[in-house]
Amino acid sequence: MRDLDFIYPIQLEHARDLLYSIVSLPLPNGVASTTKNASALIHKLPLEEVGSALTFVAQLVLLLSSYLHVHLPYPLTTVGSKAIVRDGISIMNGPRACVLLSYSRFILHGRGTELYRYEYAVFLLNKNIEQLMNKCHVPVLDLRNTLPNLKNLLMTLSAAPVV
Repeated sequence: MRDLDFIYPIQLEHARDLLYSIVSLPLPNGVASTTKNASALIHKLPLEEVGSALTFVAQLVLLLSSYLHVHLPYPLTTVGSKAIVRDGISIMNGPRACVLLSYSRFILHGRGTELYRYEYAVFLLNKNIEQLMNKCHVPVLDLRNTLPNLKNLLMTLSAAPVV
């Protein structure tokens, strides 16, 4: 875990805004729910930097899920500087059986993507982080805080005694 923290350093950039960066790329917390907020939140930083930061987050989440043997509810794929998160569409068949119909793909990049699809992609990524934190018994204070949650998880796991 310490190696992951070294490879993907998460640093506090601005305490007042709770703005963190991963690999020196700042990533704002949460996603906007209105177009007015979107311009302040998403476009405050270059879209390429935000997309790259989200890809680093996706790579880190993939590694953590592998090392911790935690199944991610929303599968991630990283392709170069872009990441894709998938959401399965399923139906109930029988009392408790679930049949998967298909996956919808959502790109973790703001450029050329409809705002609601981008927001949903970030939400799914944050749900994956929440799954990791829950499995490790680390409380999630706010689901929208992507990097603070990851930093908290890494610090908790790094401080845990080796078993």
